[in-house]
Amino acid sequence: YAHTRELFQRLDENNDGLIAPRDLCLLFKKLGLCVLPETLAELVEDCQLPHQEFSFTGFWKVLQLLRHRDGFSSSDLKAITDTFRRFDHSHRGEMTTRSVPNALRWLGY
Repeated sequence: YAHTRELFQRLDENNDGLIAPRDLCLLFKKLGLCVLPETLAELVEDCQLPHQEFSFTGFWKVLQLLRHRDGFSSSDLKAITDTFRRFDHSHRGEMTTRSVPNALRWLGY
């Protein structure tokens, strides 16, 4: 948490407690996260944040939602979850190793 706050403050050049969307992308990159622009826009929308500037609290909300979704957009996460359920033939939250290639093909890979 402290490291993330420190990175946020470094990007807040005018010390107003806010950063621009482009800075948010830089901050994610410094944290080692690759976030697609459309995923970021969805996260901001889902957190009900303003699109022009982000406070640390807003950024932290986005980061927590991103972590909850494992970096995926909600539609991608739904597709992955639905595919897993489709190939979880035993309905025990497990998928056989032999099912993985079929599941990946189902997802289009």
